[in-house]
Amino acid sequence: AATLTRTPSSPTTQRFYRFKTNDDRPPTPPPSIPATALVSTSSSTPSAQLLLLESTRRTALYTLTLCRNVIAILELTRLRKSRIGLLHWIEFWHQYYGQRFGRALAAHVTHALGRIDSLFRAVASDLHQLTQRVHDAVAAATSEVEILRLLERMEDEVGVRRRRRRKKAQSTIRRMRANLEAIPVQVSDDLLDDLKRGVFALDVYCDYYPGD
Repeated sequence: AATLTRTPSSPTTQRFYRFKTNDDRPPTPPPSIPATALVSTSSSTPSAQLLLLESTRRTALYTLTLCRNVIAILELTRLRKSRIGLLHWIEFWHQYYGQRFGRALAAHVTHALGRIDSLFRAVASDLHQLTQRVHDAVAAATSEVEILRLLERMEDEVGVRRRRRRKKAQSTIRRMRANLEAIPVQVSDDLLDDLKRGVFALDVYCDYYPGD
């Protein structure tokens, strides 16, 4: 079976929420700096701490709402782009390869697209439920530290789901390529990347690629 001859390295993920540990804290200032110049969280008044907590909560809840919207928009955009792209590619295959090869190509690609659709739809639903659970937890949180930890854990869980989804999608694309080359139709790396973008609305790593 044919396999990908060019495997792009996985994209790096940047953490947006990170709880500071003791090692991350700045060093103690030298004695020459007056102690009164330092503002300590512990010395803040209860009302100031409450205001900070509520401000952090509002920001976190707003961020989670945006996350849910982005999850829905990405999936709906992928579905729309892939349907339009599939029709264009099927028309091209029929014109270029003829009815026989065109139908064979379309059958394998459509089968792979169905598997990709099921995978991305399931993960999108899972991510939506995850953000809703974190939303409820943030609404009930009693400290800023708790909110930041909730967001950090959510980001880790999102990363796990994305990597798992990417791995499964790449496996589906590899099987599709092998089936196409068994027709036989030569599938170059560039053509495969074009299929990922044009038919599946994915980037070369098999993550979301909403399009231009």
